[in-house]
Amino acid sequence: MIIELCGQSLHDAILAEQNGIERMELNSALELGGLSPYIEVLRQIKEQTNIKVIAMLRIRAGSFIYTENELRQMEKLAERLLTNGADGLAFGALHQDLSIQVSATRRILELCRAHEAEFVFHRAFDTQNHPQEIEKLIELGVDRLLTSGMKKTAWEGRDNLRYLQSYYGKHIQILAGSGVNPVNIAHIAEYTGVEQLHGSFSKEILSHSHNEVHFGSYLEADADKLQRVAQLYLK
Repeated sequence: MIIELCGQSLHDAILAEQNGIERMELNSALELGGLSPYIEVLRQIKEQTNIKVIAMLRIRAGSFIYTENELRQMEKLAERLLTNGADGLAFGALHQDLSIQVSATRRILELCRAHEAEFVFHRAFDTQNHPQEIEKLIELGVDRLLTSGMKKTAWEGRDNLRYLQSYYGKHIQILAGSGVNPVNIAHIAEYTGVEQLHGSFSKEILSHSHNEVHFGSYLEADADKLQRVAQLYLK
């Protein structure tokens, strides 16, 4: 079983490595579903750990329907992430009808291949209702699909995950994510047959508040949750 941590800091990467996790998806702004990470955070992680880093390539929150200008911005950002140590990129782009935008996907995939890096199509896939869209990814040669089975959480999408793994798992890696936690992770794995699971295993850190002034919160990997997952699969 491969466990992938969805994190956003050097702290998260170190904690993951200490618990035997060998790969992380690196983001910023997890509270927005994950945006591209800061280059300096990526560099620190690669300098101070041996963990494999898949960097999120997403420049804004909201839909995965991008303009040409946005795609050009992401191509330039992709180059920076890859030249600063990213072992792969997680990206997703859709047409207005929510089908996979093959041309945009190919552009980023080719950048990854030029850097001998992995390419992951992320949960943009889950915003549409046609599991056969995965066949476009297979034809392109995408390494891995991160998906909750086209539902809000992996547990809710467990039937679709089982279908994807059963019918397509020999042609593309299926990485089950969203709502994966120490309580349900074993049930998801057993029911779906997936061999890779993705989760933040996190806790919320609130900002200090004074005079009713506060600045939100952020998510940070939780040592206890990671230890529990590691005890199940990694130690």
